[in-house]
Amino acid sequence: MGKNNLTKQAILSKTSYGLNIYAHILRQFFPEDEVLIKVVGRDCGVCRNPFDNGKKTLKIWIEKKEPGKVMSPECAYHQDLSETVSDGDCFDFARRHYRLDG
Repeated sequence: MGKNNLTKQAILSKTSYGLNIYAHILRQFFPEDEVLIKVVGRDCGVCRNPFDNGKKTLKIWIEKKEPGKVMSPECAYHQDLSETVSDGDCFDFARRHYRLDG
């Protein structure tokens, strides 16, 4: 079997910079008829946090990894206003949800 060519950049390009990773995880906790992430420009505002009893404490946004570069890779990040979850990117959030390391 061939090598797995899945890189972080490939995942980000297939998941709207990682926003779909957040959406997939959040959808497992909250009703289908609820709007979980509303993207306005590069900001998703404050969303419900499954690690804080569903409270709206999870701020999600997209930013360039190297702001000074025009063609910089971009990624979705989060900040937990209640500090229940460590701040990080979509991969950190997925690791927390799936209890993975590495």
